[in-house]
Amino acid sequence: SGYNFEIRYLFSVFIVNSLMVAIVEEVTFRRILITSISQFSSRPILIIAVSAVLFTIPHIVNYIESFSNIHDINTIILLVKVAYLLILGIILAFIYIQQKNILTCIIIHCGQNILAQLLYIDERKGLLLHFLAMVLVCITIFIQQVKERRRTYEISIKKV
Repeated sequence: SGYNFEIRYLFSVFIVNSLMVAIVEEVTFRRILITSISQFSSRPILIIAVSAVLFTIPHIVNYIESFSNIHDINTIILLVKVAYLLILGIILAFIYIQQKNILTCIIIHCGQNILAQLLYIDERKGLLLHFLAMVLVCITIFIQQVKERRRTYEISIKKV
């Protein structure tokens, strides 16, 4: 009975932590940062790029600081993490700019946080599976965009 309580407690902390981090980071890096950058530039590519880079930096600093000896850091894994975080930052910024809705970003980010915690038991396999998950997210977004364009096109044809 005590064992089951401990697992449920750890699971709830795991979920709440993943959700809270996603909410705080999305409000910070999407809502606040993108709104601020938009006051200086109306170019979506620049806004997305700056947002993605600023999203990546603290995550990479946190990763590097988790090592007691900097020589223990695997350069390949570090570069993959940088690429992964940049791609995630680009996707989340794109979604936020397209939808003007932070909820989708929070859900995706929370899912990524949960996946990261589950998969990083074995860091190399975790990175591969994480990239596969990212590919699925990209495919889903692409399909959604195609459907939205098709629907917009059909509506414009009906008006003519």
